[in-house]
Amino acid sequence: MDVRDPVEWLLSLTFRGIRMGLANMEALLARLGNPQAKVPSIIVGGTNGKGTTSALIASILSASGRRTGLYISPHVADIRERIAVDGAPVAPDDFARLAATIRRVAAQESPIPVTFFETITAMGFLHFAEQKLDAAVVEVGLGGLLDAVNMAPAGVAVITSIGLDHADILGGTLKEVAFEKLGIVKQGRPLVSGVTRPRLQAHFERSCAEKGATLYRIGREFDVRYRKSGLTGERFDYRDDGLVLSNIKLPLVGRRQADNGALAIRAARLFAPDLSEKVIRAGVAGVKVIGRFETVRRDPLVIVDGAHNPPAVEELVKTVARHIDRPVDLVFGAMRDKDYRAMLATLAPLCRSITLYAPPMERAAPLADLHAAVPKDFAGPVTEAASPEEVARFIDASPADAVWLVAGSFYVVGAIRRQLVP
Repeated sequence: MDVRDPVEWLLSLTFRGIRMGLANMEALLARLGNPQAKVPSIIVGGTNGKGTTSALIASILSASGRRTGLYISPHVADIRERIAVDGAPVAPDDFARLAATIRRVAAQESPIPVTFFETITAMGFLHFAEQKLDAAVVEVGLGGLLDAVNMAPAGVAVITSIGLDHADILGGTLKEVAFEKLGIVKQGRPLVSGVTRPRLQAHFERSCAEKGATLYRIGREFDVRYRKSGLTGERFDYRDDGLVLSNIKLPLVGRRQADNGALAIRAARLFAPDLSEKVIRAGVAGVKVIGRFETVRRDPLVIVDGAHNPPAVEELVKTVARHIDRPVDLVFGAMRDKDYRAMLATLAPLCRSITLYAPPMERAAPLADLHAAVPKDFAGPVTEAASPEEVARFIDASPADAVWLVAGSFYVVGAIRRQLVP
């Protein structure tokens, strides 16, 4: 199959932007025979950490011998990452065929004006159903209640964190954001929560009580203890009412990743109570996630991290402070709807220099705006890069003992990572 035309059509749908609501998705999936209902699933939402937690759950289930699908967004290196089975992205021909199928079905009598996200989500559901999988882990795109992914009748829901992001859509208070996120909880099905803010606990408890959903909270019904942290990953202990695991190896960096590991173990055990200690350890140790405090070069050291909102940047700064003993050279870019001024204010104290990059897309914050957002008291050089290739040249020309941190939007991180990783 010529993959260009269906994929070009899919990418062209980005002009339709974001649509919150399930009417079109419900109609589209009905025409496809409701594939989302044919594979048992776990749904994962949250402001930050949901992609990593989704990957961890999928890795654990795959380690148990279950054929497991993983649907995530956004992608970092290749669009096909969004739809994977047992760690392998969907093949190019299958990706094109799925896109062509959605295009054809959506254009039938009474055409459905699908968005990019609705289309690729339906492609994921359809692929998982065609593959007759044992399980699927699906990551929410935005919010939860009205997100296209929420069409999955998930047996377990996970909410990793609650923070202020997409305030124009989800609301400007934590309670408003929590309301949207809690929309993924299904009647009578458990919720695993990584949310620890006391003022949100009552909200979670009330929502779960109304739906007859059992609530499992980190630090309450299950817990994590940090053991050791380094640039190669974390070691942590896990405990719930039926299992105690010590010194679990996780190849991801940052204490928050240990929290995500604990969330994943609790969710996977609720979905598949037969999981052995050996399987859980193998699944956690074998997870592959790119673009999250990922070391992509050693001389000079280059770390890429898709910290794309203020709460994520705060966690990133804590991780850098634990593991890096000298100022970093920052490469940063963000979408125009993000609070990049706050992000730069948090990052600047770590930096020796700042390089700004704006990807060629309408949503990207312009270079002039990013430049104006750099704190006035930052004393180091601030430069601009016209392309990912130019960023790579800057890095290549730097001394071997330099430390580069590429952070911000996943679109920025992905574009620059592709220049640095063969």
